[in-house]
Amino acid sequence: MTDKLSPLAAAAVALEQELVRFEQLTEQARTGRLDSQKTLEHAARATTEAAQCQERLGTCMRALSDALTQARERNQAAVTALAARAQEIQARSEIIAELLRRFAAIGEAAQALTDIATSLKQRTDGGERESLLRPLHDLAAKMGVVVDEAQLLAKAATDADVPDLAHKASALGDQVAHAKERIGVLFGKTN
Repeated sequence: MTDKLSPLAAAAVALEQELVRFEQLTEQARTGRLDSQKTLEHAARATTEAAQCQERLGTCMRALSDALTQARERNQAAVTALAARAQEIQARSEIIAELLRRFAAIGEAAQALTDIATSLKQRTDGGERESLLRPLHDLAAKMGVVVDEAQLLAKAATDADVPDLAHKASALGDQVAHAKERIGVLFGKTN
């Protein structure tokens, strides 16, 4: 049975078994009658066996102590590994949080530019073309900045091994670049 147990459990079971056997032998030696040669021999044999069992108990106690030391070392190794992983998680969380903050800022800027583009498109559709050249040019320049920021973020996310965010940043940059191209088409209509 003890071969299926961990070293610590096996040592504890072996110690318990020896202790029970020692107590039984001690009880036999202590309570037997001493009124004949046969009972004296029986008590002497129980005393000898109890002494031998006591030696085995010492061996079992050392084995249990060694197993406890090994368990303590395993526990410490696991605690150390867990602490290192917690630090790694904290560091990665900070990196990803910063990348996500940048992504949110770029997304907000892209949304604001989309709103401006929608407004300008409505004005060009309404016939206001010449007066919109400067606002369209400014909008295209701002979109170029957002595209550049999205590309920088995509590279930073790739370098930080955050592929899903790299893909999202790249896709956002592509969307803004496409919108910027449409602004170029509007430039063509206003010329």
